[in-house]
Amino acid sequence: MSHALSLRCRALRRTGPALRLAKWVARAIAGERTRVQAMYKVRYERDGGIHQVFLDHHGWYCAEHGPACSAVREVTARREGVSPS
Repeated sequence: MSHALSLRCRALRRTGPALRLAKWVARAIAGERTRVQAMYKVRYERDGGIHQVFLDHHGWYCAEHGPACSAVREVTARREGVSPS
């Protein structure tokens, strides 16, 4: 493996997967009486699916995969201003 390729692979591992993150207005989507405090759409570049990440009285979770989903870690880390690990 060339030195340049080796550096690029390490950089990709360090920065994590490329993704698009969009914040939604919870009340506009779920209605005025919703208990959802925050709502995000997460899409990984390599994955065609969308993760819907919510914060409500149960805590943070992905609608499809639950609280252990990597998209939940991405959202909470970015809200706290840290890099997800």
